[in-house]
Amino acid sequence: MPEPLRREADPAPYQERQPLRLNASDRRRVVVRYLRQLPPRDRQMLALSYFEDLDADDVAGVTGQPAGEVRSRLRRLLDGVEAALLAEDDALWRQLGRGRARG
Repeated sequence: MPEPLRREADPAPYQERQPLRLNASDRRRVVVRYLRQLPPRDRQMLALSYFEDLDADDVAGVTGQPAGEVRSRLRRLLDGVEAALLAEDDALWRQLGRGRARG
């Protein structure tokens, strides 16, 4: 039986770079910019969760929305915030001419 083909290792050593850590002011700026493009209801939910540190049940109580809907919308909105922060991080890496290694 023939020996299975082996994939050769990449000759260039893999160097993992740590993501640039945005300071609190930069993070807040990115989140506020993201908030401004949301519809009012989503903006309120995200602001209550992110800036007021309310959990989904408390946000539901304030907004009058069902808790399950708030949880799913917050998950989607927080994913959007994360994507915006990563995009800002990538832009800073490019500005520094470093590019960011993706895992």
